[in-house]
Amino acid sequence: MISQVRIYPPQNWQDFEHLTLRLWGEIWRVQDEIEFNAEVGSSQKGVDIYCIPKNEKRYFGIQCKNKKLFCKYGKHNKLSVDTIDQEIEKAKSFRPKLEKLIIATSFGKDSKLEEYVRELNLLHIRNGEFKIQICFWDYFSRKISEYENIYNWYLKNQNFQKTKTAFVSFENNETELSYSPEYIKCHVTYRLQTDDEKLEEKLAIQKAFENFDKENRFGFIVRLLTFFKNKSDNILTNNKVLINGIDIRSEQYIESTYPRKKHEINHFSILPNNSFKDKQEYSIKLKIENVGQSVIEDFKLEFNFEGDYEEIRVISPKISEINNYNASTWINDKFGLFEPDKNFIVQKDFVVSKNIIVTPKLAVEGIIVIKWRLLARDYNDDGELRININPKFIETQKTMYVLKTSDCKTETEFGHKMLEGRYYLNL
Repeated sequence: MISQVRIYPPQNWQDFEHLTLRLWGEIWRVQDEIEFNAEVGSSQKGVDIYCIPKNEKRYFGIQCKNKKLFCKYGKHNKLSVDTIDQEIEKAKSFRPKLEKLIIATSFGKDSKLEEYVRELNLLHIRNGEFKIQICFWDYFSRKISEYENIYNWYLKNQNFQKTKTAFVSFENNETELSYSPEYIKCHVTYRLQTDDEKLEEKLAIQKAFENFDKENRFGFIVRLLTFFKNKSDNILTNNKVLINGIDIRSEQYIESTYPRKKHEINHFSILPNNSFKDKQEYSIKLKIENVGQSVIEDFKLEFNFEGDYEEIRVISPKISEINNYNASTWINDKFGLFEPDKNFIVQKDFVVSKNIIVTPKLAVEGIIVIKWRLLARDYNDDGELRININPKFIETQKTMYVLKTSDCKTETEFGHKMLEGRYYLNL
């Protein structure tokens, strides 16, 4: 099956209304009778286009909603339920009374809005009011392909379609992604240590010293402890053990450790900690698809990241791949460049960048915007991609001992999950 040329919405509302009028003129078979309602600024009463379709006896109306994907300052634009309600209410005053109202929009499908309009349509039917239908751009592109004269007029008209056209997206052909990293949300209680807890801690520390050489699994550490015992008359039990000149059994040292976490003290370990932070890195690839009618040559994609992230980088090649590795994607601070050696894209073909690793900000709900600019021979374009960050949290609790009543409090701390594992060479 031959894939169809991707069809994009018009850039302005005038062209969108003109396309809507011509397309529904074909759908309703009233090419010479369908008409615009009123001039801009006049009272349109919720209807931009109207006519009596073939084999019908009452008027049908269309309300056109062509909006850009992003508002000024980068806010995500969308068609709202309130807007639909307002236009429907206006259309009730259109005369003669409508048989049906179509809300035509250049936005992609929205399942929630579709469900809302379906339920509202049934309510209108029960109440004897006009029917309601919402048609997203998916419906437009499907119908445009069904009518050859509309298809040729729209695709070849220089006001709507360029000979060279590229579609820049993520690898899955979407321009917007959602990512839900997992973090630790710890509820911390700072309180005074009870006398029983102080005694329990002191006894536990003493026991840990006595059992230190018994529990340790490394023979050389055991021999080292034995040496110190013989030479220092049992240094761990009879002599002072100093840290920064302070005996660790003294009240002075114990007080210097506050605030400190409440935990079970049952042994000391000199084993290395093999856990590491899971920073919830997110891997993406950028895709450039040639959806136009000509070859795109000598191109490069420049992009920069804005928003709630800590770091971006390109994944490093394996050691075994270094000799054959062809770099095509570079990152410098927040700026990036995608420029493959094969510097052309034929029609209906595409190229994909190397893996780009994005580290979101810790526990922040936000948006990462990737602003891109495609530069090619006799052609350039620009746009934005978005990553919506919606963090999830694992709830934990922790108790911290403090010395003063004035230091008692409760607060929330956020952190990364800790993973147990080993480090491997990237072979």
